[in-house]
Amino acid sequence: MSIQKNVVAILLLTLVKSISTIQLEAELFTLAKTMDIKERSSASNGKTLQMTNQDALQYELCIKNPMKLFISLRYSNTENSTNVKVLIDGQQAWSLNASTTSHSFSFVTSDSLDQPILLFEGRYTLTVVIETVEEAVFELDYLELSSPETTKPQDMICLPNRKQVHIEIEDFSDFDVSKIMRRSGASTSRTVLLFQGQTIKYKICIDTAIIVDIQELVYSNDGKSDFIVIKIDDKVVGSFSTVAVSSNGRAWNNFRTSGIIGKGIRLDSGVHEVEISVVSADSFGVELDYMTFSVETLLPDKDPFKCVSKKQLEAESFKGGERMRLRKASKGYAINLKNGEFLQKNVCLRVDTNVSIDKIAYSGFGTSNTLSFYAGATKIVTLTTGTIPYSHDEQTDESISGTFSLNSPTAIPTLPPGFTSNGVKKNNLTTLNLPENRIKLSKGLHAMSVVVENSDASGIDIDFMSLTFSFENNLLQGIECLRHQRVLMEAEQFPLNNTRGLRYRSNASSNRTVYMKQGDIIKRALCVTGRVKVSMTTILFSNDGLADQISIQIQSIPMGTLLTAVESKNGTGWNDIESKTIDSAQFLHEGEYELQVVAANTDKYGIELDALILDISTVDGSLVPC
Repeated sequence: MSIQKNVVAILLLTLVKSISTIQLEAELFTLAKTMDIKERSSASNGKTLQMTNQDALQYELCIKNPMKLFISLRYSNTENSTNVKVLIDGQQAWSLNASTTSHSFSFVTSDSLDQPILLFEGRYTLTVVIETVEEAVFELDYLELSSPETTKPQDMICLPNRKQVHIEIEDFSDFDVSKIMRRSGASTSRTVLLFQGQTIKYKICIDTAIIVDIQELVYSNDGKSDFIVIKIDDKVVGSFSTVAVSSNGRAWNNFRTSGIIGKGIRLDSGVHEVEISVVSADSFGVELDYMTFSVETLLPDKDPFKCVSKKQLEAESFKGGERMRLRKASKGYAINLKNGEFLQKNVCLRVDTNVSIDKIAYSGFGTSNTLSFYAGATKIVTLTTGTIPYSHDEQTDESISGTFSLNSPTAIPTLPPGFTSNGVKKNNLTTLNLPENRIKLSKGLHAMSVVVENSDASGIDIDFMSLTFSFENNLLQGIECLRHQRVLMEAEQFPLNNTRGLRYRSNASSNRTVYMKQGDIIKRALCVTGRVKVSMTTILFSNDGLADQISIQIQSIPMGTLLTAVESKNGTGWNDIESKTIDSAQFLHEGEYELQVVAANTDKYGIELDALILDISTVDGSLVPC
């Protein structure tokens, strides 16, 4: 089984007028396994995916060059209130009010969206979400992607990669730790001894669909042959028998490989359990060293078996941190806190999420300090640092001991009015790993706080806290909520090498406009951090004459075109500033982009440009003029 074969099977490439068109069969999307696949003779490959309210599918796009992407769907729908949303990296790119079909065997193909989606080089997650009444059923045949910028499907889709994943058997669960054996020939000098009837388990969590092959299970044996069975999600993947060896105990340090076990299987995103069972063995048992998986994945840069997100929160980024005593630390500053003082930061969750606090980096001398961490008014964990004669450097693997408690909630002290410096301390940081703790937080905004409940006169310097957000089977992951912003760019702030110059207009946003005639271009560099969607561009301009045409472009790819109205006022209309918008869907990754305003077609009097306003939305980024 191979994702490569699946990809080839689902891509129906049609080259018409140098446009690449790709059909992605619905049943092969990520998470399709959790839904019902229906046999339909009139479907493109005889199958559809039956979806109900809030069902979602994902597919990874790998864009090689900037392109405009058009989307359409082929589906059947028996309800008149079904809405289909297409998201790019969690942000809406297109929506469709699905037409009603007479029955589930009747299909319609949607028109492509009015405005194309503009994507630049990089990897994107495409998500299809269904919104309908609870009892309704929607059947998706395929999703079609097309772009005039390429004739090659590999410029749009992610091709699979092979990756080796090595798991030590001692990292499994459900075995007696006293049966960890010391063996110099083992990969970590340790093995796990198992006897007949014993089973060990290991949980993996994956973000997107993968194909998994078990390449080998490495073991040692000194006795009769043993029989071992491997399961994933309680389904048998394969089995093998160990080689019988009789060496009076001397063979336990000689390791052998099982070779490939079973056939490759497809796993969809979510949590899966690997199980190794010793079905039969002699009285001496068998020792297991490690297991190697060969994983075919569309996300080669990520650990395919982990879908837990860690986030390090710098202390100075907390509310109140800018007013407190600053110390040099990991990213420039640590915050000095004393008894009763606290820091607070809002964390916005897009899904229900388990949150735990892993570690804290701090420095302090003198007597003990007691800190508590809260989510809202709920205490997560309390720690007492103890007396510290010195601190370890944060770059070492050493940590110091402390006392901990997981107490019931208490009131959070109020922030004291004003702070004064108490002198500068040496920059010796201790990274303290906290005991296991976890709190379930619902979707939405939560105030995370660290409170000093007891300290000496010198207080404690806090550098950062590390939090883990476990999304488990949630599809739309994220630890920040969507933020909207309007970015104003005055036309006169663009370099004016190719324009006719400035005009002074009292009604313009800064009392100045840029005069442009046909063929004139002004350019401005945009700096993007994180991932940003540009959803709308507002153009402020004035005109006194025939209709003019303005094109807005990013990296020379048109975002949209504005056609002005005829305004003939014998020269008095130049101070009448108008506003028009261009709807768009540009998805920008981190980097620098060139924004262009082109006077594509004007009369002899030209047009005056006042400003541009970009409406953006982002989870974790920003867009500003460079």
